Amino acid sequence: LERDFRARWGARAGGIYRGCVGAIDGIIIKIRRPSRFRHRTPQSFFCGRYKCFGIAFQCMVDANCRFLWVSGDAPGSMHDSAAFNGTALCTLLNQGRLPLDYHITGDGAYTKSDFMWTPFPEPRNGSLSQSKDTFNWIHSTHRQNVERAFGMLMGRWLVLETPLRIPHIQVHAVFTACCRLQNICITRQQEAAADDGMGEEEGGMARSFRPVQAAAGVRVQPPQVYMNTNPAPAAFSGFWGRLRA
Repeated sequence: LERDFRARWGARAGGIYRGCVGAIDGIIIKIRRPSRFRHRTPQSFFCGRYKCFGIAFQCMVDANCRFLWVSGDAPGSMHDSAAFNGTALCTLLNQGRLPLDYHITGDGAYTKSDFMWTPFPEPRNGSLSQSKDTFNWIHSTHRQNVERAFGMLMGRWLVLETPLRIPHIQVHAVFTACCRLQNICITRQQEAAADDGMGEEEGGMARSFRPVQAAAGVRVQPPQVYMNTNPAPAAFSGFWGRLRA
């Protein structure tokens, strides 16, 4: 993962920004307003920023905009930082499971730590120093992969553009399926670009990813999308979740 980021963006970073293994961000998937029969506090799913009911998903992607990890157990009103702190991935990272030489990149909504690199905030009076401004620029080139991945995902799977007409506890399975299908599409585009021998200028957006390196005759598989397998809390699952428990 780190080699992919370094190969794709290393020239722009001048070799001074290394160790990135993923870019993380949150996205709101629209849903219909949950009924009070299914959930005790349906207003918690309302996102004030986008003026809709939804579920806050946390996603991490690689340098080729392929999804590596997805978690969606937070209502739409929850902040990205709080939603990420409640995931199993955050727990593992806080336990030091990621070597110190590696990190993931996130925007200013996340808490800066050894494993989470965020940009320097803009000062109220004055401007950032040249070194900090350069760091923010290099950081943004890595972080924009996840925003680009969201754009391609929503543009290809239009079912995600409108509120999903299914119970909110089933949205996670639908969204993860779309992410896995998106990974397959990207991998096949890479294979087609490698077979045709077309570069970025000739292949356009569909061929803009670095070709997958594989031995002759070996088919490259898309990365596994890891789901948050922890059971959703009762506050999220609502009435039916407590009934099944």
